[in-house]
Amino acid sequence: MGVVIAIVWIGGLALILAAITSARTRARVAVNARVHTSMEVSSTKGAEALGSLVAQSLQDAGLHETGSFDGTRFFRLDRVTQLELRVWSTDDGAQARVVLPKVRSTSGRPQKLGAVGSALRSAERSLRRLDPQAQIG
Repeated sequence: MGVVIAIVWIGGLALILAAITSARTRARVAVNARVHTSMEVSSTKGAEALGSLVAQSLQDAGLHETGSFDGTRFFRLDRVTQLELRVWSTDDGAQARVVLPKVRSTSGRPQKLGAVGSALRSAERSLRRLDPQAQIG
């Protein structure tokens, strides 16, 4: 009889732990849905000048440039979070887009994106100081 009680108790504990984990994952997904993971910038400056300004604003926000490939520059926020910056010319200046390409998972749960949103807001404030005429969205 004691073995049956132990098995039922362990099974109940496993169900409770699974429910807690599921609730935490749903909560993280809900919080992440409200976080901005991209920033778009339009400017009358050329593509090279705009790229330099956006890169400087990202560095001011605490990101570190880790390299570039095929016109995309990469900025690392922490050991797992990397943002991508792409800049292109338009008829009346240039546009830039900073984006988190994908959300990584750890132990089956998506990473926390609060730091990404904070870094992008800080970069936006810095960019507004560096180029007051830039259109940021």
